[in-house]
Parts: sequence; structure tokens; C-alpha cells
Amino acid sequence: MKWLRWIVGAGLVVGLLAPTSDAQFRKRLTPPAMCKTIEGIDATDDNIELFMSPVGITITGISCFCAGTCSGTIAAFSLDDRGGNIMTIAGTNPTCPTSGVSTFAVVSGANASLLSGEGVMFSVDNTPTDTTDTYTLCIAYK
Repeated sequence: MKWLRWIVGAGLVVGLLAPTSDAQFRKRLTPPAMCKTIEGIDATDDNIELFMSPVGITITGISCFCAGTCSGTIAAFSLDDRGGNIMTIAGTNPTCPTSGVSTFAVVSGANASLLSGEGVMFSVDNTPTDTTDTYTLCIAYK
């Protein structure tokens, strides 16, 4: 940490690295995420715009959480861009937990890159049992 402070103090990378604590440094390394709470999800929810960025970004992850009864079949989500190009989710679409911590599934591929002003959309890929549940759907991006 002293070395970083010396570099900043010498004016070599002013404003680039000036962490005052480990927590602040980790916060700067955490990729940004956008979350939206959605009520009443059902099988007909397809191509619902979730987010639009004013600059070009790459979607890197997706996560979800289910609040409510969340019994039976819980919604499964997929992502695509406004042009209908499906984004590749590593493994399987995320499983929305009903308690504890949600994890992010990796999103990759050419379709994960969005142009300035292009939106990312979600679709429900199954038939959720309880349409009164509330979901938090999050995307990570860089």
C-alpha cells in the first residue's frame, strides 16, 4: 500500500489508484450490476426490457432471487439483446434461490456485447407454478 501511495504522490498515476482501505480497493474491482424487482412472473413474459446502457457494455453474469411462496416450479430466465440475439449462459440458466445467497451464472459470447443505447431483455423459459411471487433479477456487466 505504501508503494501505491508513493506512486500517486509522485503524480505518476494521479486519480487511478488511491485506495485508502482494502474494502474501498475491493469495491473498485467489483463489476457493476443492475437489479430489478419484478412481480407476477408467468410463462408469457418474453422479451421484457430489463436495462439499457448509455454506453457500450458487455453482460458478464445473471442472477436471480425468489421471494414469496416460491413453491413448485420457480421461473427460469434467459437474456437476449433488443434484436432477439440470445446470450449464452454458461451451464444452465440460473436457479433462483428462495433464501440465502444468489450466485451469478456467467454470460458470454458475441451476443453479450451491447451497443450504446441497446437494451438487454429477459424471457421466462418455463411455466412458474406461483405467479404471485416476486423475483429480483440482476445482471453484471463491464
